[in-house]
Amino acid sequence: MDGIEAATACGPEGVTGRFRNLALHSHFQPIVSLAHRRAVGYEGLLRPRATDGQALAPDSLFDTIQSDDGVVFLDRLARNLHVRNFVGAGPDESWLFLNVNARVAMRGKDYGPYFEAMLARHGLAPHRVVIELVENDIRDEALLTDAMRYYTELGCLVAIDDFGVGHSNFERIWRVQPQIVKIDRTTLLQARHNHKVRRVLPSLVALLHEAGCMTLIEGIEDETEALIALDTGIDFAQGFFFGRPAPQADMRNRCASLLGNLCDRHREASLANRSRSRALLEPYVVAFRECAGLAGFELNAGNASSRMLALPNVLRCYLLDGNGRQLGDNILPPGRAPQVDRRFLPVADASDAIWARRPFFQRAMAEPGQVQVSRPYLSITDARMCVTLSILLKNEPAQDCVYCADILWEENP
Repeated sequence: MDGIEAATACGPEGVTGRFRNLALHSHFQPIVSLAHRRAVGYEGLLRPRATDGQALAPDSLFDTIQSDDGVVFLDRLARNLHVRNFVGAGPDESWLFLNVNARVAMRGKDYGPYFEAMLARHGLAPHRVVIELVENDIRDEALLTDAMRYYTELGCLVAIDDFGVGHSNFERIWRVQPQIVKIDRTTLLQARHNHKVRRVLPSLVALLHEAGCMTLIEGIEDETEALIALDTGIDFAQGFFFGRPAPQADMRNRCASLLGNLCDRHREASLANRSRSRALLEPYVVAFRECAGLAGFELNAGNASSRMLALPNVLRCYLLDGNGRQLGDNILPPGRAPQVDRRFLPVADASDAIWARRPFFQRAMAEPGQVQVSRPYLSITDARMCVTLSILLKNEPAQDCVYCADILWEENP
């Protein structure tokens, strides 16, 4: 540790480092909790400068180092700078996110203990540190897992960076078991320009939550991207929109005003979207209620569905028994040529299919007599996006039946 700190100096710009002919500076970028509407952590970022003041990209600097000795020294020096500068400026309970090069994570123990003693020397408790694994050419995933376990046992949190690109995928999550997963900006850009990705992203976030991980989207640069992040149910956000990296950043700026306004706009936009969806579906719901009464009485979807099938975008109506088994085939709009993709003919005949696992059936069974509207989903019958209206009814012999109608939803992202 003394060798590392011999390469540092304290001055007007805080603690700086010296590596080769470069001056090394700490910058910090806020990480905000969208629920708390304030910064809850800061990522320490290395900013190398040449003697003429010209900035050098940190990744480029690491790429110039061939030996493990040099990579370990530079990585430890960077973390030393960030910890010391953070302790002098950071709020008492905020997290410090520290990048660790994967080569260092796997080989660091060969160079003797360092990190725990460095934290203790400078008075930063391990529970305030988030170790962020930087994507590198990782040669041994099992060795990496053992290395990251060291930080967990020390009391730090562990984050997986750039989830969705390179090697950062669910296999790594099962191995490392991180507390935080950072979703790469590439995914955010795809969601911005592709409504299908935007529709799926909340489910990805929910899946990561079920895996026991908090979630963070990085690279948010404007309000549009911030609103997309709010749509996903993400926990944390990072990017220029919330604050650029800065030396000894304004760590007491809680972003309350910015995030409060953003949440207000998101709420207004969400209400407007729900209102539009309700307005689009209202004619279908009205006709569906009328048809459902006839279907339940006659136990025959074909005789009951004429008004429903006359509406545009109705794909089919059908009736299920109390166990979710479809009674007969789908009832299609008369005189309207079905758009059948011949590749899906093996699943086109739905008679006797069991739909008991579908949310539209389960919700109908749980709330008798109430029209249920599903989320958009891909129908296995024709591989098209639809929403399903469903309702639990009883016919005269008091048998349960669930009447359903699928409505095309591809034009309504």
